[in-house]
Amino acid sequence: MNKPLVSVIIPVWNTGASVCNMTDAILGQSFRDFELILIDDGSTDSTLSVLRKIEKVDSRVRVFTKPNGGPSSARNLGLEKAGGKYIQFYDADDGITPHSLEICIDAVLASKSDIVVSGWQIYTVRNNKIHNKHTPYVLRDETVSNNLEAYVLRSLGTNGMLYNLWNKLFRADIIREHHLRFREDLSFGEDLVFALHYFSHISRLQVISDVTYHYQESSAGTFGKSALNTTFRQINSEELAVFASSNKTPEINDLFHWIEWRWLLSYWLLVARSRRSYRQKIVSLKKNLGGEYVVAKTTRFIGIKKVLMERSAAILRYLPHLTLWIMSLAVTLKHFRTWAKSL
Repeated sequence: MNKPLVSVIIPVWNTGASVCNMTDAILGQSFRDFELILIDDGSTDSTLSVLRKIEKVDSRVRVFTKPNGGPSSARNLGLEKAGGKYIQFYDADDGITPHSLEICIDAVLASKSDIVVSGWQIYTVRNNKIHNKHTPYVLRDETVSNNLEAYVLRSLGTNGMLYNLWNKLFRADIIREHHLRFREDLSFGEDLVFALHYFSHISRLQVISDVTYHYQESSAGTFGKSALNTTFRQINSEELAVFASSNKTPEINDLFHWIEWRWLLSYWLLVARSRRSYRQKIVSLKKNLGGEYVVAKTTRFIGIKKVLMERSAAILRYLPHLTLWIMSLAVTLKHFRTWAKSL
């Protein structure tokens, strides 16, 4: 069997009832020169038998199974099995447009880029039905080869196009040459960490305006408990610092610290909206303030609005410490009054 041009890798876990929607969309693509690698991640329902049936009807489908270990370990197994020149990661419960693969392959072959980034659309799903169709994320067509590190950092602070896997077509030789794999100790931001490792080894990035992916989020929201995990957040910050340290210019330095503040503010909002108790929220915020946060001294690289936002966040940073101290004092006074009444 000749090696395919593209390897599509999908981790699958307990989605036997819905995975056919994605596999049908892939197998019906206008572009045909691909293999579809389905990794069953220790499913406990009928998923594996569903995948075996799909494998029997199309020779391009290859199914592998492993003990449950999360999407990162499943994708890593997929990378070991992939034989294509390009790698595309999809999720089992989403969807793609009929020409997604053709659009991305045509773009990468024409531009000879190391990665192609495309647009997407989010659908809110409730009771297995589309409840809301959001405005598509249509990106601006551009090819970036100069000051790539600054472009990546600036993009991370202004839009979401570089965070996810499913809107990107990767070169397999870069992944193989540098032994790139997903961190299996992460269940939040593991896709961004992989992308940062990949960006460290490329010289040409292409963005296309085509919308190629349909992401489905539940009506309960996109983020789970892992997004509130302070350890995962810290690892993401450390990986970002490593990426930024490869080219320590003043611009890179300012952009890096700006993103740290953006991430801190997003974490504040996420914790505030969570169902944790007030005290748990304060403790979570305090735990996430352990790193060194530097505020930009100039507006030259990130603009006055972003600098003002940083400085506002710098003030907010001290609120959890103050609030926790006040709460502790209130509890102490309460106990003191109880003790005094018992005399």
